[in-house]
Amino acid sequence: MFCGTMHRGIVSIAVAANALLFASIAAAEEGDACATAYEQGQVLPRKGSLLRGRAELRLCTNVCPSALARDCEGWLAEVERDIPSLRVSASSSDGRPLPRGWISIDGGPFDNVLRAEPLEVDPGRHRVVIKSGTGALEEVVVEAPRGRREIPVSVVFPVDVSSPPAARPLWPRVLLGGGAAALGVGAALIIAGHVDRQMLQDTCAPNCDPTRVDTIRSLWWAGGISAGAGLALAGVGLWGHLRAAPGPSSADQTRALIVPLPLRGGAGLALGGVF
Repeated sequence: MFCGTMHRGIVSIAVAANALLFASIAAAEEGDACATAYEQGQVLPRKGSLLRGRAELRLCTNVCPSALARDCEGWLAEVERDIPSLRVSASSSDGRPLPRGWISIDGGPFDNVLRAEPLEVDPGRHRVVIKSGTGALEEVVVEAPRGRREIPVSVVFPVDVSSPPAARPLWPRVLLGGGAAALGVGAALIIAGHVDRQMLQDTCAPNCDPTRVDTIRSLWWAGGISAGAGLALAGVGLWGHLRAAPGPSSADQTRALIVPLPLRGGAGLALGGVF
């Protein structure tokens, strides 16, 4: 029984010793982290590395004893006040804002998405490169003095490379195609009616079967309705096509022409254009 009690006592002492060892190691590591953060939080800002200095001072406020942490809090407020920032914007040469873009600072990766929020940088001169959605690059060099916030940085991309052309909607082309088909059907019916009319004039006029005359009238009515519907569809489609044109030059090149066509015994309409 004495041996068992002694064994348990030895185990408890070993566990306590391990706990004290781990605690002392953790305390030593925390002390080293505090000392490094406390020192670098002062050295880095003096060298102009305000962003790295701020990170060290934030660490200092978390891991150092309260007396040292208070020092770091005061230095941190000064460093944050001195950090400059850039407000980067990009547009195309026609004045449109760039829909997508990425920013590289001083040769770094393009991991900053072009957005309204300012980018914090260290004081000094910086090379800012913006990449558009098409991969085009534009760069500018900017000076960022201490404490200057939201320094405007603007770049302009040529309109043909700033962004991919917006896809035109499909519905105007569908309406134009449907309108053209309806116009074709209407024209075919009207022509068929005129051919039948000419045949009756040559064979039985003026004593033709009234039902055959009514058939010709039905062809003309159906042709007129189909042509009118086709003209309306094509007109709406053309309007949509013109509205979706990406720029004035494209719109200026788009032309439509409606031409009346005199026909024997009636009239027709033709729709043409350049798109």
